[in-house]
Amino acid sequence: MENDFLSRHRFFRCALFVVVAAAVFWIGSLQLKASREYGRATRWPVTAAKIASSHGYVARYSWSDLGNKNCAKLTYSYVAMGQQLEATNTNLNFVCWPDGYDFAAQHPAGTAVQIAYDPSNPFVTFVPSSVRDPGFPWGYSIFGTLFGVAALVDLISLLFRRRAKNEPAI
Repeated sequence: MENDFLSRHRFFRCALFVVVAAAVFWIGSLQLKASREYGRATRWPVTAAKIASSHGYVARYSWSDLGNKNCAKLTYSYVAMGQQLEATNTNLNFVCWPDGYDFAAQHPAGTAVQIAYDPSNPFVTFVPSSVRDPGFPWGYSIFGTLFGVAALVDLISLLFRRRAKNEPAI
């Protein structure tokens, strides 16, 4: 076992732990940002909309390639701030729910749906019933902490091992 690279080069192993921990915390912070964005968007005004077209698609979230989901893409007309508008729901990095293909099939052209719109830009809309809060990034926080602790323990043991052998520190 002592022959493999990471066992022989503990500094690189520690650096790898730090990089993984940083990446996990970064992804977690993006998920937390998306959750806060969801919280703000749930306070947007809601209005009825008439669907012009609907279909499902695979969405990619900026905070995680692991979170790609099937989302519904709806185009609809609605009245917001006294104006007749037409828009397509915006992918706001929320978790699509339920399956977008099923949701689109249940909302064909001509049916009504409730939408929420951004009061500062009423063309930015989403369908509240088709998304859910990404939630607090518990998994990312736990794994990031575990990798961070592993890096710290590995670094401390590396420093004490070198001192015991009277080797210079890193």
